[in-house]
Amino acid sequence: MFTLAYISVAISKYLDFIGRRNTMDDHQVAETATLILDEYPDLKMDDIALFFRQCRLSRFGKLYDLNGAVLLDWLHTFLVERNRAYCLKCEADEKAAREADERRWEEERARMT
Repeated sequence: MFTLAYISVAISKYLDFIGRRNTMDDHQVAETATLILDEYPDLKMDDIALFFRQCRLSRFGKLYDLNGAVLLDWLHTFLVERNRAYCLKCEADEKAAREADERRWEEERARMT
């Protein structure tokens, strides 16, 4: 319940920030928050905060008509990009670990000969 309220407040604050509070009434905000939570039940509050920060910075395109569908689309884009960045970081970490293991193995082999 707390997460649902947090998402609703985040949406309302975003609407206030962009001066479009009249584009979504309280019912639409609550419904959008519920849809977000239903679609992404593992979403963390840090992710929500980062998402709305990026919305404020217009990272998902120009704002013409804001509604729940637009926010859901932007959130999907945000999560795809976040997951892609996470995968790239994991791959880089794995590559670095493999290279470190190979260096250690080569050093060990050099000491043995």
